[in-house]
Amino acid sequence: IDAFLVWNAWGHALIRMERYAQARVKF
Repeated sequence: IDAFLVWNAWGHALIRMERYAQARVKF
C-alpha cells in the first residue's frame, strides 16, 4: 500500500467533511 495515496485520500475525505459541515452551518 502506498502511504502517500492513503494520506492523499484521507486528506480529501477530511476536506470533504469540513466543507460539508460548513455548508450545513450556512444553511
